[in-house]
Amino acid sequence: MGSHSAKDEAIKKASETTAADPKAAHKWIANELKAQKAKAVVKKLATQKAAKKSGSSASAASGMHETKSQKLIKWAEAHGLPKKIANNPADKQKVKDIIARMKADLMVEKIKAQFKQDDDKTADIIHGADPSAAAAI
Repeated sequence: MGSHSAKDEAIKKASETTAADPKAAHKWIANELKAQKAKAVVKKLATQKAAKKSGSSASAASGMHETKSQKLIKWAEAHGLPKKIANNPADKQKVKDIIARMKADLMVEKIKAQFKQDDDKTADIIHGADPSAAAAI
């Protein structure tokens, strides 16, 4: 079992020495948490810096942030709305109506799927309680 890394061995040794002393164990845990928080902050900052670098040219071209309507149009295009219709300023109200209908259809599909799942569970429960009653549903 000598396949443990040096870090694992150091953690094991530290935990063995601190196991007898609760104050030392608390200090060790606090230090580990501090180290994890510091790593998380560094990772977050690195992610933000990378996002700024990669997004600087894209955000300059499309403005600072997408508006709600731009996000909806992007969503609709991803779900089948033709780009030609979505980008036509003359059809702005028509596009809003189409997107609203698409969202409503999506919600109906989700509700239908939930009903089917609930019906399946109900049938399983009824069948489990009384096998002859399951045919009634």
